[in-house]
Order: sequence, then structure tokens, then C-alpha cells
Amino acid sequence: MKSVSGMPPKILDSRPVEVMAVPQGSRRLSALVPWLMVAVVGCQAPWPPAPAESSPALPQAGPAEAPGPEVTPEPPAEAEPAPEAGGQMAGGGGEGSPPPAAEPPPAQELPPAQEPPVPPGALPAGPDWQPLAEAVARAASGFSGRLSVVAVDLETGDRWEYRATDSYHPASTIKVPVALFALAEVRAGRLRWDDPVRLTEADFEPPLGALADVPPGTEVPVGRLVDLALRESNNTAVNALGRHLGWGRIRAFAESIGGGFDRGPLAIPRAAAAWWLHLWQLSRTAPGEAELLVAPLREATYRGRIAAAVPPGVEVWHKYGSYLGHEHDTGIVLGPRPFLLVVYTGDGQPGEADGVIVAIARGAWQAFAGPADAGPAAGGGG
Repeated sequence: MKSVSGMPPKILDSRPVEVMAVPQGSRRLSALVPWLMVAVVGCQAPWPPAPAESSPALPQAGPAEAPGPEVTPEPPAEAEPAPEAGGQMAGGGGEGSPPPAAEPPPAQELPPAQEPPVPPGALPAGPDWQPLAEAVARAASGFSGRLSVVAVDLETGDRWEYRATDSYHPASTIKVPVALFALAEVRAGRLRWDDPVRLTEADFEPPLGALADVPPGTEVPVGRLVDLALRESNNTAVNALGRHLGWGRIRAFAESIGGGFDRGPLAIPRAAAAWWLHLWQLSRTAPGEAELLVAPLREATYRGRIAAAVPPGVEVWHKYGSYLGHEHDTGIVLGPRPFLLVVYTGDGQPGEADGVIVAIARGAWQAFAGPADAGPAAGGGG
């Protein structure tokens, strides 16, 4: 996806971050690297969320297939959504250049440990953030580019953040809010999952995947396009959805759930975390409808990065993205203590980010589940 000409990077959420402590007993992290900033903040939305009405008009997804042997194929080079009428988003098959990188924040020392935000015993024992903090410190010190991390405890809403308001090209992680908006429109009765969308010549963009032999003019149901966009990161599918739904409306929806992104497009890791928190809340309050998105994310064809960092058999919903030096993975890991993880990277050497993301995801797994054997060391990304 090409950036809009002249559009500077924009920090979408400039609110100050409340700095909290790692659990008592953990040694302070300031000795790791002096510029490592750690923040554990409470989830902004009420936790757990209030139940929502379910729409009876939605089809229910069938049960997921049992996971097969874990493989880590190289992710295809991705090009991003084509523009809607009026050029509100720019696309193109890998042409152009990524948006300018946001300047790193000034170096900051980790503040002294503070008391936990809730009385002892009021919440289940939280994660030990130390393994994640150490993994991020090691990764950041050895990485040639820049990186950002958000991890959220889905039982309490507590979170750990590192440079969570840096701007990045979101690459194919942008397909998550597109899918969420399509589902929201169906739940509101303004769209049907089986509504046809006629593919245009401009929609076709590699990787074509399951739509490689489908000619322009073919009508494909909304639900099928959503499934392909999430399951195999199909760019033709997301281009057609963006044109059909309207990129301006998609951006407005993302903003309404706390995950706004710019027209570049530019997004911050904290916004990507908001997309996944919205899906998690929906999976608790309307599981049958949420499964329409969860199933393709759970069964995504690419099993590298976050999926490669956890032990075999652990359920992972994830959406990765790769575009002109911006290499990301985002998702939810359903381990003994479920957690959300967003890792955005930019400007690294080719192939370098895969190992970085795997190492950080392993640190997150250890924070939430303790040491365990995990998958391949490098994640198999490209």
C-alpha cells in the first residue's frame, strides 16, 4: 500500500501513558537498557465488558478443524488495499515507499517500582512481566530497525507497553478493522454476510490466493471476502471490501473503538491492540458471530511469528503484515492465561524482524504461562 503523498506520520493517540510497576518481587528493569520504557496500565474499557445484543440474522461458523502439523512458510510479499473513490487510501502492488518513520521518543529511565493499582487479592495473580521486558530489551538492542510492543492480560485488562504510540504502516494488520467493520454492519442490519460484491479490475492485487482464477466481474459474498482477507491475507478480497464498505467509514468505525488509523495509512500499536480487544470482547458477548472472524484468524495459513513462538497445540488467533520494511504480527494467544500481543517493527534488514517477533512472543508466553518449549526459532518469515 502506498502512502498518501505529503502525508506526514501522525501519532494517533498522544495521551500520556500511566506508568505502573511490574509485580512486587521482580527486580527492577532499569538496569537492562536505560532507554527501556515499561508501562503497565489498566484497560481503558470497563472490564469485563457489558453484554451486547446478538444479531439472530448472522450465520454461525462451524467448528474449527483440529490443528495440523505446525509449519512456518515464508509469508508472501504483501501489497495493501486499493483506494476508494476520491483516493482516501492509496494502494499498489508494492510500488512507492513507506511513510516516513516517527522519531523515537527521548531516552527515559524506568521509574521506581510502585504499589500495584489494586489491593492484593482483588484480582487473580497477574503475569510476571519480567520475561517480556527482558525479551524486548534484548530484541531492541540487537535490532537494526525500530520496534513497538503492547501486551494485554485478557483476564484483568492490565497491560505492558513499549513505544506504543510510534507510527507505522500497518501493512495487512489493517485487515482486522476492515473485517470488524463488516461484521458490525451485519449485526446492525445494514449488510448481509451473503451480500454479493462484484470484483473490479482494480481490486486484483497479489497475493491473489483463492481468487487467482476468478475473473473481474465475478460476484463474491461479503463473508467469503472477509474469510479470505483474514485466512490467507488476500489483498484482492480486502480491496473489494474497502471499496464496497468505504474506507472513510472503516476509519470512522476504527476510531469509535479506540483504534483509529490515518489515511497514509499510519497506525500505532496501541490502536492495533484496540482492534483485538474489540474482537475479544465480542467473542465473550456474541461468540457465534465473533466466530465468523475468529475461525479464519485461528486457521490462518501462515504459522510463523507469534504462532511459531508458543508450544504446539496452543490456540492462536493472529494477523501478520509485511510491507516495505514494516513487519508485524498481532493476535491473541489462548494459553493458561489468555493474552493479547502486538509487535510492530519498521526499517529492519530483510528477514531480520521474524526472529525478533518470535523472541518477543516467547517472552510474552513466559510472562503469562512460564517457561516452556515452543516452536521453531526463527518463525520462517520473509
